[in-house]
Amino acid sequence: MYIHWEKELELGNDLIDTQHRILVLLCRKLDIAIKTHQPEQTVRWIMQELKKFTEFHFVSEENLMHEIGYPGVSDHALIHTELLMQLDMMLAKISHHKEFPEDLLHFL
Repeated sequence: MYIHWEKELELGNDLIDTQHRILVLLCRKLDIAIKTHQPEQTVRWIMQELKKFTEFHFVSEENLMHEIGYPGVSDHALIHTELLMQLDMMLAKISHHKEFPEDLLHFL
């Protein structure tokens, strides 16, 4: 699977779009590291970076929503919480099976 940024993914907010691009880049790095049989330490480091950046991105997105008075911030924050739990499960799957689950990209 080739992971790449597509123009259609842009939301029109430079901060959020840049963060989404970074998430795509981290997913691509993880995919490549697994497919090229990089050392487990490398794969785990990328996984940790992906998790940390996803958490950072969700906080940034929620803060932006508060700033602009987005009416569904609370509901969106709950979605983020659920997505982080799913991400944890997917990262555990990668850790155990050493394969890249394609549904990881749906977080973007």
